[in-house]
Amino acid sequence: MSKASIRRTETGSRAGSASTRLQLVCRVDSLAALRAAADHGADWIHFDWMPEASSHDVVSLQFEGEALGAALQHAHRRGCRIVLGLDAATTADNWRMLRSVVDRAVLAGVDALQANDAALLLYASATHPELDLHLELAEVPSEVQSGQATLQRLLGSFGIRRVVLPRVVSMETLRSLSAQAGAGLQVYAYGHDCMITGNAVAAIWSTPAPEAAGASGSAMLAANDPHYLRQRHPGCGTLKLLPALHALGIEAMTVDLRGRSGPFAAQAAAVWRTAIDACRRAPQRYTVRSEWIFTLNNAGRRHAG
Repeated sequence: MSKASIRRTETGSRAGSASTRLQLVCRVDSLAALRAAADHGADWIHFDWMPEASSHDVVSLQFEGEALGAALQHAHRRGCRIVLGLDAATTADNWRMLRSVVDRAVLAGVDALQANDAALLLYASATHPELDLHLELAEVPSEVQSGQATLQRLLGSFGIRRVVLPRVVSMETLRSLSAQAGAGLQVYAYGHDCMITGNAVAAIWSTPAPEAAGASGSAMLAANDPHYLRQRHPGCGTLKLLPALHALGIEAMTVDLRGRSGPFAAQAAAVWRTAIDACRRAPQRYTVRSEWIFTLNNAGRRHAG
């Protein structure tokens, strides 16, 4: 299957829309979740290269049969772009194999490569210039200013389009990087051990939510209460931070759906799609809806695994 046969145009895709802030990246590890996320609002589908698949439904890049190619076609028809995560360090022993993974991914229709290995990024940049490159950072330097010099060198050397930040990052770091990064920033919004921290977050939590009229008011206020979200439903906390992230120009947010079923992926993607769209339309009037938290929590219980 040629890359051209399944590459969709940017026209009409969600990722190519007028607003490029807070794009929804759904990270999946199964074909069922891939299709579900594509059907329910993902701008990007992220899957990771695995040398071996433990199940026929687990996404891998062995390219045996046509199941993965068909799923990528399906995602492209829904306006999604595809990013391959390649979390591997190159060595003399695996260099040829990892280059082959990149080549096969491009032929299959992958739109972007996410990696933190300089040799892989350089190879992809030189060999496949049409491929978007996303730099994954394992950690942000404690001295952000000194780290920015290194980051700028990487961006200039490889043409990095997006920087994917660690699962835990402070709002102060986001502010500093967003002002000087020179590339789009992506943060983790939902999934195991994801957290945006810092004094600025505490200030956001202390800001009252917009008033709600009618019977839904008390439920809305509870959904925006720090204790309710941070203590009882910590996985939903980033919903409260969407206006602040939007104001910083954060380009993309990862919703980690690995290990989740197709039905759960569908409901989680739909919640985050609705929340992001609400924030984009009117960030000053945005508020967390209690039904979003209810859906995420109940979907997790019904479709665990």
